[in-house]
Amino acid sequence: MKTNTGGDLSAELEATIDRLLQLPPEQRLAIGERLIESVQVVIDDEAMEIYKRRAQELRDGTVQGIPADEVMTEIRKMLDEEFPLPS
Repeated sequence: MKTNTGGDLSAELEATIDRLLQLPPEQRLAIGERLIESVQVVIDDEAMEIYKRRAQELRDGTVQGIPADEVMTEIRKMLDEEFPLPS
């Protein structure tokens, strides 16, 4: 897996991520919230409200999340269709 800076993730980090992805959705959501809070990024108020609402919907079971591997497969498929590699 590549980071947004272009570097490869260490094998140890990959293993940690794999273990975390085995946790129940509620626990993964809590970890995600903590990680987001730990990053000093300016998020506009409207985006934050949407994030908080969606997080609550996941906790309440109003909506169901999509497994990350399914999301990544779909994103790769969309990118391959939009930006095909030359033959």
